[in-house]
Amino acid sequence: MAKAGASLDGIAPPPGSATLSVAPDAAGASTPTDLTPILAEFLDRHLVYPLVEFAHASGAFSDADMLAAKLNVIEPTHMVDFAMEIYSELHGGEEAPAAMAGRRNRVIMVLQELEAEAEPLLKLLQDPDAMAAAATASGGGALTLAGLTASSGGAITADTVDVLYDLGKFQFECGNYEAAGDHLRVFRALAAEGERTLSALWGSLASHILMAEWAGALNDLNALKDAIDAVKTATPLNPLQQLQARCWLIHWALFVYFSHPDGPDGLVELLFSEKYLNAIQTNCPHIIRYLAVAVIASRTMSAPRRRSAMSDLVRLVKQESYTFKDPITDFVTCLYVDFDFEGAEHILAKCAATLSADYFLESSRDAFVDAARVTTFETYARLHAVMDIAALADKLAMTPPEAEKWVVNLIRQASLDATMDASASHVHLRTPCPSVYEQVVDLTKGLSARATVLAANFDRKEGYTAGAGFSR
Repeated sequence: MAKAGASLDGIAPPPGSATLSVAPDAAGASTPTDLTPILAEFLDRHLVYPLVEFAHASGAFSDADMLAAKLNVIEPTHMVDFAMEIYSELHGGEEAPAAMAGRRNRVIMVLQELEAEAEPLLKLLQDPDAMAAAATASGGGALTLAGLTASSGGAITADTVDVLYDLGKFQFECGNYEAAGDHLRVFRALAAEGERTLSALWGSLASHILMAEWAGALNDLNALKDAIDAVKTATPLNPLQQLQARCWLIHWALFVYFSHPDGPDGLVELLFSEKYLNAIQTNCPHIIRYLAVAVIASRTMSAPRRRSAMSDLVRLVKQESYTFKDPITDFVTCLYVDFDFEGAEHILAKCAATLSADYFLESSRDAFVDAARVTTFETYARLHAVMDIAALADKLAMTPPEAEKWVVNLIRQASLDATMDASASHVHLRTPCPSVYEQVVDLTKGLSARATVLAANFDRKEGYTAGAGFSR
């Protein structure tokens, strides 16, 4: 897609991924915990717009600042009609400049030219009989460029397929995401592997995200992950390009994983993998906020996996405390590092406010607060065999009746092995002792995966060939 200033050695980055300011000349249009300006550096402009719209709807910033931010995001794209509407609203109904109208005419003209050039291929794709003939010419399997060329009598060539990429990119910039996604997927199926196919995959992912088609977006995300890590390709990425691409992928993945039903667990698996954890620590430590929420708020993660993920999260928060801190990481530090239950109680309210103001996490606020209370309770329970309901209510920022009802519900749901002494307002806990065998399994279950990663990294060393040793 469109190249940006952040591109490296000719590798096309995601569409419009240049660093941008979402609120020029409006320094006040952010809060200490607002990550929108930082996230925007890793996103396409079209993906930034939902974040700006969310911030505008929150009412935290002035209309003038947010309209200016929207115009700054949209104006460089080909969504000229939309930009003209925002301009008029920002300037009190004033008509948009003539330059915008002229640009709109040029966009329409270029779009018509691209559609005319791609017309032979577009017509064939819409003709069932022609598609059947092309499939036969392709050998009865997947559609190929050679089959299309033969069935069309030479009317469709590699140049025609390249025009389809240009058309898909242009449609994306115009905001027609459905058509853009369709064109880019056909291009990827027909074109030879190269820079454009990787860029088209980014465009397909963005289109799926903007249309809220999360199943397709997850497929594109997994395909991109494999493409970034691939070394035996026509245009492999060098280590620096891979690092940058992983940073982009992490940020784009937030749209998918916080919208997909099984998303949080998938996000934890992705971000705790060695290469992506390295990308977080090197370029984007602010992602720790999203990782922490995914770990704490997950309701489907198994108990052993949850303990392992929480241990890794605490270690990461401690290591990166000098580069990134916010109420979410402070909560983890208070609870698991300092065992400061009163501090955790006070910070939990700040966490709720932070999540409410975050585009990706707003829908996870209630789940996080509930899970954080359970986590606080579990940690507190490790230190006490008998707990006073009043003291527990204080730690959970609840009233004693609310705390008593909450504990009773945990016991009923089999989430807590305890008994309630209502007369004394005490909770008596029965702490299970894992067997030696369970402890050994928990400690060694990751050895196989780590050994596989080490072996794969060893095989990629320059000059080494499996079974042949090192070349001289």
